[in-house]
Amino acid sequence: TKVLTALAVLQLVAEGEVALEDPIVRHLPQEAAAFGPETTLRHLLAHSSGLPALGWSETKMGKQWPMDGFPVGNFEDLATFMDGAETWRVAAPGARWHYSNEGYLLLGRLLERADGVSYADALQRRLLTPLGMTRSTFDPDVVAADSDRVQPVMHDEQGRFVPGANLHGVMPAAGGLVSTPDDLSQLAQLLLRRGRLPDGTKLLSESLVTEMTADDVSLDAPTPLDAFPLWNDPQRVNGAGLQRHLDVLGHDVWAHGGGVMGGTAYVAVAPEAN
Repeated sequence: TKVLTALAVLQLVAEGEVALEDPIVRHLPQEAAAFGPETTLRHLLAHSSGLPALGWSETKMGKQWPMDGFPVGNFEDLATFMDGAETWRVAAPGARWHYSNEGYLLLGRLLERADGVSYADALQRRLLTPLGMTRSTFDPDVVAADSDRVQPVMHDEQGRFVPGANLHGVMPAAGGLVSTPDDLSQLAQLLLRRGRLPDGTKLLSESLVTEMTADDVSLDAPTPLDAFPLWNDPQRVNGAGLQRHLDVLGHDVWAHGGGVMGGTAYVAVAPEAN
């Protein structure tokens, strides 16, 4: 979901509605107050705001919060949830990587404000329909009505399989899209074609696709163990929406994954190898 959120925000950049270097509070002064005046859209896209994860998704995943009683139901609630989080800052914006669902929720809010519709409707118009991702949805009723679907499962405390819960939410920009391998392959091919559809239609410029995989921030702090071959995993950087894994079997790999309550997804492409 976050890759699609990033693509849609970058479309706003291409349209001149926002700029990557805009402070997020310029556009969302109430909702994004905790991020402060120095945190830009680029920082949120690359998970480099300097704020650590604040636990919003973890509370959503807790057994004690079924969705009909979940206490964070809108962006006003989210602002209350984040009030005071600026005191948790661990680095200046741009200096360190800290995965942030809250940052992507706010990017979804930015999209809603710009397009004047819900996040799901904006994403449908901008990306899902043009890409032909016809079985990708945020609507739990659509998922439930599909006879050819997989039920996510988890283990309970006794090790038994139980249905995954809380897959859907009212603010889905950080995660929650239900999709298929076929549909996700359309997203992968869009990245391989540097932002173009099969007929050549440009959904995003090649330069902005390149921004998605820029060296904005390293995911991995150097350690003495890097000198040992068995420990030396590929170096990873995060750009404006994608991670880039450097020199995987001789190729850079653009990738992103995610999961919630038993449902998982991962998309990766090796552009040099097509």
